[in-house]
Amino acid sequence: MNLPAYECHKPVRAIIIDRVEHHGDVIYLVPTDKEYDKIQIDMEFLLKHSPSGVVGNYYVVYEDGYQSIIPAMTFDQNFNLIGKEI
Repeated sequence: MNLPAYECHKPVRAIIIDRVEHHGDVIYLVPTDKEYDKIQIDMEFLLKHSPSGVVGNYYVVYEDGYQSIIPAMTFDQNFNLIGKEI
């Protein structure tokens, strides 16, 4: 997946979520950076990873493929941008 790369204690790929779009049963996270495509998720992921909301927070993919949503304040305090390509 081609997303900007960040690093805390391990590198991740992440984008800031601008909005959530629902197209019938299909749900997309839309990045604030229009350089990146929408990310298709399912309702289970949305409910599990975003109890306090999604918009303005980070969608994160770890090296092992695990996906999550991290609150913006937590992400900004703990991760540094290392590049757009890793």
